[in-house]
Amino acid sequence: MTSLRAAHADDPKTLIVEELAVCDGSARVDIAVLNGSLSGFEIKSERDSLSRLKSQTKSYERCFDTLTLVAPARHLNHARSTLPEWWGLTEVTEERARKWTLKTWRHPTANNGVDAASIIGLLWRSEIFAVLERYRLDRGIRSKPMVNARERLLEHLDVQSIREEVRLALKSRGIGDLVQRRFDVVIRPYLPPSLCTPRRTGCGCFRLDL
Repeated sequence: MTSLRAAHADDPKTLIVEELAVCDGSARVDIAVLNGSLSGFEIKSERDSLSRLKSQTKSYERCFDTLTLVAPARHLNHARSTLPEWWGLTEVTEERARKWTLKTWRHPTANNGVDAASIIGLLWRSEIFAVLERYRLDRGIRSKPMVNARERLLEHLDVQSIREEVRLALKSRGIGDLVQRRFDVVIRPYLPPSLCTPRRTGCGCFRLDL
């Protein structure tokens, strides 16, 4: 997490989210990074098992533009033969108490299997209707079940447009909404040091310039 924050410290358009629920809550990715793309990071420690990784990855691969597994070498050696080649692999090693080093085994590349319906599933009801209204597609849909609204988006927007709408929606949510809404997302908003006042430095305050 610290490395990701450092990498995006000067980019106010980047939002880092922990435990982001995907596929209607069937799985949660450990860290999601939202900027020009939606990137997921799954973290496994020495004590973790990889028994759930196969089912988790199926959900992640439907939503994220890129994915990276961050884990000790023994996990990566096993995962390297089971994960698709476009997954990134990063080794994490504990040098001393709470001091970690990261080593890239394989950089992530683009996921060509993103599922538009699964991406739309990241949107709240109000956000879906906002998108429909913006494209003038909301006529006669507000009184119908949510599935109809999702289907209308799928019918009229291509995958790239849906990706962009979802990224903008996720980045524009306030901290209060993120905690309270149905996805129960746990987020620790990050404000780059260049945007913090001295009084608020380190406070974890939330601000995002879109």
